[in-house]
Amino acid sequence: MVILPIIAVASPLKGPHRVVNGQGVNLVPLFQWWTNHHGARPLTAWVHVTGTIVGTNGFNWVVQAHVEDTGRNKSEDEGKRPAVTGDQRIVLRNSPMTDRAEFERLVARDKELKSERGKTAHVESQAKSQAESSGGTYYGRRSRARAVAQAQAQETEREAVGELKELDKQIKDVETKLASYPTKDHYSVDCFALDTGKMQNGLPVFDHGMSWQ
Repeated sequence: MVILPIIAVASPLKGPHRVVNGQGVNLVPLFQWWTNHHGARPLTAWVHVTGTIVGTNGFNWVVQAHVEDTGRNKSEDEGKRPAVTGDQRIVLRNSPMTDRAEFERLVARDKELKSERGKTAHVESQAKSQAESSGGTYYGRRSRARAVAQAQAQETEREAVGELKELDKQIKDVETKLASYPTKDHYSVDCFALDTGKMQNGLPVFDHGMSWQ
């Protein structure tokens, strides 16, 4: 199988419109800033969180995370804990479960397509060998039988080649989408989340919010 390498970068720019505590939040300005880091960073309470899920509780995840330092004043919100940055275990509320489900669907589809491609490649290889072995010079009935067998093998080979091209196209499409995730072997958190300033069971709480279109 020859598929050109996928050039893409994992990105947290998903779900620009969120709802947190019943309030709509527009993250478009942050997403736009993130692409070029030009000017002052907007929405500094919304931080970039990456990491691995180590526990779940309903819509909440416990994440071994790395939390972006946005440089905001850590005491600007009176009555709340200081801003959390660096490597921390956190609680992520309203976790991006839809994003995780899409990742798992893509991984399963990628595996399915590659399995199907392997089978089709085997059919193509066998048909090609059969067509070549039927190409000798024969006479009489044997010649006609060989010609029929060769034609059938060549047709099977052509069909398999066409199927392989379509499968390669689908595999490339799936892997392009998978390239937007940090890892391909398991789901990793890569998103923007609101630092709520709260604690839960000794862990700082962040809120991804509910995404809506």
